[in-house]
Amino acid sequence: MSDTPAPDTETAEGAAAAPTSSWPAPSAADRRRWHIQDTLTNLVVREVTEELGPDGVGYGPDPGFAKYGNRPQPDPLAAVRVARTIRREAAQLLGEHIDRARGAGHTWTDLAAALGLTKLADEAGIPVDEAAFCWATTGRIDGDRGPFSGYEPRRSWRCASCQERVSDHGPFNGNPDDDETGHAPGCARHTAELAAWQTRNDAWDDGDGDDGDGDDGDGDR
Repeated sequence: MSDTPAPDTETAEGAAAAPTSSWPAPSAADRRRWHIQDTLTNLVVREVTEELGPDGVGYGPDPGFAKYGNRPQPDPLAAVRVARTIRREAAQLLGEHIDRARGAGHTWTDLAAALGLTKLADEAGIPVDEAAFCWATTGRIDGDRGPFSGYEPRRSWRCASCQERVSDHGPFNGNPDDDETGHAPGCARHTAELAAWQTRNDAWDDGDGDDGDGDDGDGDR
């Protein structure tokens, strides 16, 4: 008979039943968003302090959130001015990266996903690629679109393939020659886009034009 004592059942069961939180664990996207919020909050505090001096920022609890302790409380009007500048510069930066993405070969469908517009466009019955282009040029997914709207928005970016400055007229026509002007003759990217477009058109003419993405056969543009 072993002299090893029997395990303490109550203790073992108690250890197994560790308390758990009812809140779901934050996702990686949540953590990134919180990090950006903290970074921007610190930026506002720093800029208000730069403008008004140390007296421009007090410390105290946020209304309704006293249990979280004291937080920096920048002068409200100065904070509005700083936040307005941040918003304007962020919009400029977003536009620059949209153009970089197009120059690198990403489609307007890719950009719709990156901008979080895919579901919104689907609910509105707007092709996602057109919604992304309209948002990037007019700030609305249902903005004036195409050459027959009376206003023809466009964006400009440098093609990473041929290094030429391209005018992007939006994914309305399907033909890359109409949608993008300015590629260098023989541009590998533009040549490939034209070939893909011609292949889709040939398949459509043969009665097999449904490319499986639910649109009219033009594919991602």
